[in-house]
Amino acid sequence: RRVFEILNFKCEFVDDLAPTMLRRKECRQGAKAIIERNLELAIERGQIPPTTDIRRAAIGLFSYIDGLIINWSMEPDSYSLAEQAGALIDIFIDGLRQRVTSYSE
Repeated sequence: RRVFEILNFKCEFVDDLAPTMLRRKECRQGAKAIIERNLELAIERGQIPPTTDIRRAAIGLFSYIDGLIINWSMEPDSYSLAEQAGALIDIFIDGLRQRVTSYSE
C-alpha cells in the first residue's frame, strides 16, 4: 500500500522515472486487455448482453477497480478491500447485465 501511495500521490514524474512510467502504462494496458477478453467471454457465455460495448465496458470496469483501490488507499480503515472487492465488482457487472443498448462513438 505504501508503494502505491508514493507512486500515485507523492511522486513527481521526472525523466529519470520514464522507464518506470512506461512499465506502469504497459501493465495498465495489459490489465484492460484482460478485462476486455473476459467481457468477450461473458458475452459468449450469455452472461452479459451481446449489445455490450466491450471497449467502453472495459474502460469503465478498469476505472471502477482503479477507483476502489485509490479510495481504499486513502481511507484503508473505511472498509476491507479484500473482503468487499468481489461484491463491489459484482455491482458493476450486474449493471452490464441490465444494459441492453449500446451507444455509437
